[in-house]
Amino acid sequence: MYIFQIADLHIGSSEKCSGDEETILSRAVEKIKQDIPGNQKVLISVCGDIIDSKNISKRQKQIVNSRYEEAAGILSNMMHEMKEKYEVRIQFCLGNHDTTHIDEFSNFVQKFNPELTKEKIEDGYFMEWDGVYYIFLNSCKDRQYEFGCIDYGKVKRMLEELPLNAPKIFVLHHTVISMYANDKSSIRDSAALLKLIETYNVIGVLHGHIHGKEQLLVGKKRCRILGTGALFSRNNSDVNSQFNIIEMESYIFREISTYIYRADDRISGNSWYKISSEENYNENYFQGNSFQDVYEELMSRLANKPVLNNVVLQINSPYEAFKTDLKKYLKDDELVIGQKSFSYDELAELWESLEVPQNLYFNHGMYFKVKDKDKDDNVGEHGIFFIAQQLKDKPTSNRAVLTTYGMDMIAKMLKGEEYLPSLLAIQFGRSSNGDTIFVHMYLRALEAGRFLKINICEIEWLLEQLKKQNVIFNKVEIAISAFRVREKKKFNCFLKADIDKISQMELYSLVCEGEIIEICRMLEEKMDASETITNVDGLKNLCEALKIAGEREKSYKYSATVIEKLDDILVLYGKLDEIHRRGSITTEEETQYEGKICQGIEDVICELRGKENNKDNDIA
Repeated sequence: MYIFQIADLHIGSSEKCSGDEETILSRAVEKIKQDIPGNQKVLISVCGDIIDSKNISKRQKQIVNSRYEEAAGILSNMMHEMKEKYEVRIQFCLGNHDTTHIDEFSNFVQKFNPELTKEKIEDGYFMEWDGVYYIFLNSCKDRQYEFGCIDYGKVKRMLEELPLNAPKIFVLHHTVISMYANDKSSIRDSAALLKLIETYNVIGVLHGHIHGKEQLLVGKKRCRILGTGALFSRNNSDVNSQFNIIEMESYIFREISTYIYRADDRISGNSWYKISSEENYNENYFQGNSFQDVYEELMSRLANKPVLNNVVLQINSPYEAFKTDLKKYLKDDELVIGQKSFSYDELAELWESLEVPQNLYFNHGMYFKVKDKDKDDNVGEHGIFFIAQQLKDKPTSNRAVLTTYGMDMIAKMLKGEEYLPSLLAIQFGRSSNGDTIFVHMYLRALEAGRFLKINICEIEWLLEQLKKQNVIFNKVEIAISAFRVREKKKFNCFLKADIDKISQMELYSLVCEGEIIEICRMLEEKMDASETITNVDGLKNLCEALKIAGEREKSYKYSATVIEKLDDILVLYGKLDEIHRRGSITTEEETQYEGKICQGIEDVICELRGKENNKDNDIA
């Protein structure tokens, strides 16, 4: 996704630019076609002042109309050229030269966007494209043209119609902050605009008017304010004609390029020069005072970009506030699979238990166990007690680490001999005054939708153990870093489905006795969760039990269709397992196979329930 930002055409001005306007713009399109790959989405954002209205009275409509017609012709030709290669939309906002002739400006805009009435243009309007809301503001409130002025009440009402955490970009004419000592034309009461930017997740502000380049960062969320010089610079030897191209990836400003025009270029034959600045901040760094702050920002990012690499979540907070906020945020949130539900506190304790619970394939506590070297048995204590002693004896120790595995385990995992936790280590430390605990959790992969909530509750559980061991602290600085983060829908967080926990004999007994309701419940549970460990033992046992039951005289009878469908499901699981072995990022192919498996299990359940309705006729 790209934004082509232009402003201040001033068509009809008595001050001429260095060259023919249509030629300058045509060369700009040629340059854009060289620099932007084909089949991209391109939003042309026109930041006001289409014509020059200096010394034209409101009665001189013929002159005004002729200038807007000339502008429409130039921009229409540009649109035609760009549509050959791109998916293009164009949107406008009022400039101070346009607001003095609002009727003619409205007629001009409607040639490109018939749905935009004069009222919408003056009130402000928005459009959504590629997950971002572009909000076109009127910075000439009450048709004021001498300085920038916004009706904040109207803007706020419009913003309240939109999802709060959705990324938004303001487009307006006037600059937000004055650039020059004698500049009186910037927006009045810009503090109110900055407050809206911070409150409503505004990631960018595009504007014109200054006839020069401007790039600023404002607020905690680093909102970008990007001004562009006039598309047709007139009688200004110090400033070239300009436009901006902004490359958006998801809703990140990936690259911001300012193009400047040199009419005297006799070497390359192309008069537009590109000056680029790649964004060098860490787009995957999320910081806040509570888990809710960082989590919701992360999930908002994942909604637009399904896989993030090198992610850091940072929470700095008084410890009691951290605990209170976390419990309040997760109070009514549960992981639901089939007919079972688990709070994230409960799951955290399961994952920190020294012995692997029956309903998990593995957990973290099994690796954090510290055994007594003088004893041969497997009895030990949780490593957090070692951490507590380290923090009391040597608060700034670099060895206060809970770790899960080394290279030998990775080798075993590659051979299929061992499960490999995503959690690599959790490190602890204290500030020199002992008031703050530092916690850093390292993960090779992180599922954000569900498992991240378990991880943060594990951290809270471990901190509580430190408190119980008389490690005194009042503040926490928690960092969770992950090599790769994604959200996997319906992820079961490695909880075993009952059908995979039940013994072969128990399952065989249920089959022979015709316990269809219980069998269907277990199948629904299996269907209701997405697994990265492809365990089909339970389904294999069920399939075998059905086949054996069919050969016995005194057994509940099942149709051949059920067995055939289960055989088909096992084949699909085999294909899914191959996909898991080839890669760790969710693909369309994986999603399709998961869908086919769910549909297959649902078909088996329907077949069994149909049989249940005729149960009395089938007992041998």
